[in-house]
Amino acid sequence: MNQKEFKMKNKIKIIQTVIKPTLEKSLYLIGSDLLGLLPDILKERKITVGGIFLIVDKTVNSLYGQKLRIVLNKISDNLSVSEINPGEKSKNIENLPKIISPFFKTKIFKNLLIVAFGGGVVTDIAGFTASILLRGIRCCLIPTTLLAQTDATIGGKNGMDYPLNGKLLKNMIGTIKQPDLVLTDVDLLKTLSDKEWRNGLAEIVKYALTFNKPVLDNSLIKKMKLKKEQNLINLIYDCQKIKLKIVEKDPFDTLHIREKLNLGHTIGHAIESSHHDKFSHGEAVSLGLASIAFISRKMNLLPERKFDQIIKLLTELGLPTKINKLNFPAVLKSLKFDKKAGTFILMKDFGQLLTGQIVPELLVIKALKQISS
Repeated sequence: MNQKEFKMKNKIKIIQTVIKPTLEKSLYLIGSDLLGLLPDILKERKITVGGIFLIVDKTVNSLYGQKLRIVLNKISDNLSVSEINPGEKSKNIENLPKIISPFFKTKIFKNLLIVAFGGGVVTDIAGFTASILLRGIRCCLIPTTLLAQTDATIGGKNGMDYPLNGKLLKNMIGTIKQPDLVLTDVDLLKTLSDKEWRNGLAEIVKYALTFNKPVLDNSLIKKMKLKKEQNLINLIYDCQKIKLKIVEKDPFDTLHIREKLNLGHTIGHAIESSHHDKFSHGEAVSLGLASIAFISRKMNLLPERKFDQIIKLLTELGLPTKINKLNFPAVLKSLKFDKKAGTFILMKDFGQLLTGQIVPELLVIKALKQISS
């Protein structure tokens, strides 16, 4: 089956990228009921598989693991599995030897395929593992959360966390390696909790604020709440396409173009890493977006009506803009480890950002007080 026939038969959306200068080729497929098509997809891509190393979230494994194993056994009977606990703690770099140990208990093939099956934590770990095992092996990512499908699995950044003084510093150890295949099956979102759903919505809002796409008007907000299949496919496709265009221009994050994708994440990551799993990634990003909107308004960059519009948008989607008992010293300490060297991404309007901006610490503290109710 050629790609055109494949696309028409399965009603899926396809994105292909070639990242320069490494010429890494990636295929992104977005649709429904895609898991069973994996053998055909690999055959179409002429990917020879001598063995499979599956890294899977424990919760996802209990829901869909048997179905996926049936598919993977059609590809190779040499299958090893590493099951990890859900949550950011699994990304602790100290867990890596245990995670990869099943790989060494079977016959090692250079043409091994790593398959990630889970949310952003799993795909981060699998992407990192694929980049270091045998100096690099093929990787297929199957994201199972809205956050992972719209953002975390896109673009080749793979990170693990470094433990320091009882805290996990997010993504301090990592690589940039593009996946060979990303299989986005919206059917996997049907068992997603409301909290996980909101996680993904926060990243979609980030795209809307950064690129003014997708345009989150009342009509689209209603469609997002209904969670209809084709609406989801279109929305996820739009988000992936936006991010991949940026990645193709700045694959190694050296030109400050890709930096825009981190809107709200500087403060968001600091809140997340300093509060020991109190906040999910999406909740922390939402708080980060609210903080950055406040700072941008106070620096006379963002009009007040736009600030109000952003807060209203986050609130309508069930995302937090205020929290109780924020640990200010811990957040400020975490900010000192941010990879952007103490600078922030600020807003002038939807789709108009300023990168590399220095913000006085007193204003950062004011922003943190603003989100602390």
